[in-house]
Amino acid sequence: MKALTKSALWLLLSFVLLGAAMSASNAKAETSIHLGGWSKHLVTGNDNDYTSSHDLFAVEVGPVLVARFRNSYGRESYAAGYGWSRKWGNWEGLVYMGVVRGYKGFYGNDEKHTKTLPMALPSIRYTKYRVQPGLLLLGEALVLEFGIVL
Repeated sequence: MKALTKSALWLLLSFVLLGAAMSASNAKAETSIHLGGWSKHLVTGNDNDYTSSHDLFAVEVGPVLVARFRNSYGRESYAAGYGWSRKWGNWEGLVYMGVVRGYKGFYGNDEKHTKTLPMALPSIRYTKYRVQPGLLLLGEALVLEFGIVL
């Protein structure tokens, strides 16, 4: 029951942040939904039994991102962040800074309780079309995802 309460509170916080971003953002701010999340761990590779399909669902409104995904250890996780971007033709680089919940520590899976941790999430995406493939780096996991501009 405690886990359900914590998840519900985190989800409520995510919706409050998203609502605040939508109401405070410029009317021209792009809104997109991000799906997918297939990863390859660059450093540890196959040394661990990591999840490589993450069931990502994220909403991005202007510079604000709120996401739900299954982390590399198979636990439901949530993230919220504020991003900065730069465009080069049809390419856009982004860095989101925020928090993530669902991991049991910075490194590994050894601690007893799930924690809320700081997050730095760099990504790059191809923006020529409405469906935009992208790569993001969360920890050592390189993740392929697809954004759909609404």
